[in-house]
Amino acid sequence: MWGMAVFNAVMLGSTFGVGVALASVEIGLWAAGLTVVMPGLYRMRLEFWQDFPLAAMVMLGFLGLTLWRATGETRAWQPRSLAQELGGAIAFGLILGLALLTKQTALFFLAVPMAWLGIGAILRRHWGRLGQLVGVIALSALVWWPWYSSNWFLMLTAGKRATVDSAAIEGDPSLASLDAWTFYARVLPHSVTWPLVVVPGIGLVGYGIWRWRQGRSLKLDANVAWLLVFLVGGYVLSTLNVNKDSRYILPLLPGVAVGMAMALSRWGQKLWGRQVCGALAGLSVGLAVVHTFPVVPVAAVEALSGWGILIQPDRQAWPHLEVIDTAIAAEPYLRSTIGVLPSTPDVNQHNINYFGGLRNFQVYGRQVGVRDRDVEQDARSMHWFLTKTGDQGSIPESQPAIVKLVREGDSFEQRGAWSLPGGQGDLQLYRRREPVTEVEPLGNETRLAGDRLRLETVIVPARVPPGQPVPVTYRWVGRGDVLQNGILLLRWELAEDTQSVTPSDRAGSKFWLHDRALAGGHLLAGREPERAFRVTERMAMLPPEDAIAGVYRLSARYLDRETGDSFPLDVSADIAVEIADDAASQPAPELDLPSQLRQWVPQFRQGDLDPVFAQVGRINQYDPIQDYLEQVAIALNYRLDTESELAESPPTRDTYVNWIYAVALARAQQQNVPATIAALERAVALDGENPYSHALLAFVQLYRWNPRAAQPAIDRALAIAPDDETIQILNGAAALMKGNAIAAWRILEPLL
Repeated sequence: MWGMAVFNAVMLGSTFGVGVALASVEIGLWAAGLTVVMPGLYRMRLEFWQDFPLAAMVMLGFLGLTLWRATGETRAWQPRSLAQELGGAIAFGLILGLALLTKQTALFFLAVPMAWLGIGAILRRHWGRLGQLVGVIALSALVWWPWYSSNWFLMLTAGKRATVDSAAIEGDPSLASLDAWTFYARVLPHSVTWPLVVVPGIGLVGYGIWRWRQGRSLKLDANVAWLLVFLVGGYVLSTLNVNKDSRYILPLLPGVAVGMAMALSRWGQKLWGRQVCGALAGLSVGLAVVHTFPVVPVAAVEALSGWGILIQPDRQAWPHLEVIDTAIAAEPYLRSTIGVLPSTPDVNQHNINYFGGLRNFQVYGRQVGVRDRDVEQDARSMHWFLTKTGDQGSIPESQPAIVKLVREGDSFEQRGAWSLPGGQGDLQLYRRREPVTEVEPLGNETRLAGDRLRLETVIVPARVPPGQPVPVTYRWVGRGDVLQNGILLLRWELAEDTQSVTPSDRAGSKFWLHDRALAGGHLLAGREPERAFRVTERMAMLPPEDAIAGVYRLSARYLDRETGDSFPLDVSADIAVEIADDAASQPAPELDLPSQLRQWVPQFRQGDLDPVFAQVGRINQYDPIQDYLEQVAIALNYRLDTESELAESPPTRDTYVNWIYAVALARAQQQNVPATIAALERAVALDGENPYSHALLAFVQLYRWNPRAAQPAIDRALAIAPDDETIQILNGAAALMKGNAIAAWRILEPLL
């Protein structure tokens, strides 16, 4: 709310400023006032879309551009001092950068006015002005470049989903049709109301007739023409976006308000003219009030089609907060994620996530079960689900399958049910019968040895086969802050005196890791740092397929993620599991997320990225804050710094290199470019004969828009695998990013 209030102040001030710059103080006041009562704007002040801040920043940018134009672009404004010109250019450059940081579509609305001034400077041979405009663009880049350079790939993929894909799903008209080009003109009355269209329109037409009868010219003055450049240019470029929505034209509404204020001024200063304008202002304020506050029956308000947008608060008894409180009551010391299976306007992952945020961000909502191939894993991985009877809303075809697993399977039990208002059905909240993590607060009589963590129990099958998930239960006791900050470095290692192979058959893995944070990083026991807790974890671990047959014993170390301090944990020698080829597989839950990520490292190492990122995208839904990535990076960086790849005992060099790639994959998912590059440079040093080590490093360098740094890695990759198409594409992309389009075409054309 405070953020929107700040942007509202920016919009009011900018609209007023443009009105003053183009006409008078009175016009500026009217224009600013009209933005308050325009439905398209007052609705977005409360719905928290990014478009309202964008509209404010675009209007601020147009104000800056208008003031800079006034310093010497036409005779209507005499050139001022060079210092004022440069000051205006610098101010607009910074504003442009901030507008583009707000949302990249700011360019749709500011590009045409900028181009207009640039062309004007060329035609008049005002080279100094043209240089200032180029400087403005360069200055703005200093503001937006750091973020864009790290997120450009995300912007491209998300931009396609938000435009082309969304337009196809929503059935928006083709650009070749008249409907596409008149869409925003048709929604304008709903965004500004019919009275604000008709009354200023009558005033403008009447003024034109009066001038015609007086024999005066109907030529537009320079200020009105400049406003039309902004409005028409923004309209055309917005229309070129194939995805249509009334909010996409929102940044033009403050400019429309300025134009309407100018048109209202044409009613003249006579009493009847002032009365018309006063009545319009009163009517507009009244319409805004009745559409926003429940002062008259809703049916009466809805009858005023085109006279406003109904955004009254829904005062019915919605149960969303009760759903959140039920989850918190069941798991008060854990961060929970609810898989939200319906997707209606009133019940969806977004508003469940919002109400979870109101409870100190202890509960998140995520949509899962959206792909047939992921339904089984989603049902096994999530611990809370929300279902609904009746209309399910906009759901994928796979949704009924996961609903059936939750409602009819044996894994979940219903923990709450609520009736939705208006006969919209019922909500049901389900929780896994056997929770993966249980947190039990202990009494004050519990005594701990200092700040140390104690491993009470490990339950594991006696014999298991290699390469299959193994169920394992850990039970820990410790102080709240120690438990919450802890990264567990767990290593199941072959006891040499128990291996069932001869020395000549020793090839294979002699250990596996089960490193992770306690409770998967979802623990909130740190809220009571001095209190003792017992944490029970029911999970699975994965012995490697080439694990040598024999008995494996657990060794454990605690690592504080905040301080970096570590200490060994006492583990009973009785805690062991035997790996045997003839052992039967055991039913096991899904692997913890760090184990899953480490499992995909060999594919990542060989450049097979699509399946890896598809799986990472899936498990990211299970951990909304993606803390598992930090767990992987912290644990493996500690091991890399303390366990030499040259040691005679494990890890082998190959295992050591896999750890480095795992760190690189985790840091890449966090968009931590410097840390990703550092990890990949370390991988290249040890895995230099693998062309994909160089290719991955080159890709990250290109991702941060540094083709010159990427080229040596590309050259080394090509020297090893000259026919690899992926590496050739990277080479062509590097050439294009360096501005060598001819070389890029020569490289890429055979691949097309």
